[in-house]
Amino acid sequence: GSVLLWGFGAPQPLNHYSPLSAAPISKVIFEPEGRLFAACEGTGLCGVWLMESQRTSSSSTPSKAMDIIQGNSKRIYSLAFLNGGTMLATAGMGSGPTIRVWDLLLPSSKSCVAALSLHDGTANSLIHMPESKLLVSGGHRGDISFTDTRTWRTIRSINSVHKSNVRALAADPSEQLLVSGGTDGDIKVWDVRRLRDGDGESACVQVIEAAHEKGTFLRAGSATHIGTYGVMDILPTASSFYSCGADG
Repeated sequence: GSVLLWGFGAPQPLNHYSPLSAAPISKVIFEPEGRLFAACEGTGLCGVWLMESQRTSSSSTPSKAMDIIQGNSKRIYSLAFLNGGTMLATAGMGSGPTIRVWDLLLPSSKSCVAALSLHDGTANSLIHMPESKLLVSGGHRGDISFTDTRTWRTIRSINSVHKSNVRALAADPSEQLLVSGGTDGDIKVWDVRRLRDGDGESACVQVIEAAHEKGTFLRAGSATHIGTYGVMDILPTASSFYSCGADG
């Protein structure tokens, strides 16, 4: 899959970046300062590129990735930058650990600094909460886990937060609230401290049922494998949040 950079009102892309493979891109994220971005796709590959707003020459050659990581053996669903953009966490499915953390300053052969086997084989969502020193991940059985980024020890896992995949996670800027979205179409708002401490029943402060209509589709490139999608992504602000779903 290709990655294109567009400017508002521009008829042509400002830059295009070399694809990792022919597989579709599943997620693109930017590091906090906007100097780098990462994209992952359906073969388990993840690429990291320098953020160049314009091509440096008239050449039509795509900008090459500065680093390519085999994050998971089958598929990567989510990404998160850590430590000011010098580290990257990947979440997905495949043989072995579902979540891996990579130090982008180290050689590729030595760059995996943590590997976590969570969520019964498939991790669908991932966010970093820098002030709380937490990596929060969601799994395909509706569970959420909290991992301490100082020790890479998982300090809490909560089951059945959603009835199905935790597709999206987001935290408010103060990191006091966590918003989760599932393929069941529901959105839930959580008190981070209570949820982290294992008090799941009182931690949920708001439920928006069927925020996005649940839809079932054939997966790309397959005539038999069916995927169910409800909430696809969540974007937090200081006082509210935006969500998008498979219902358009």
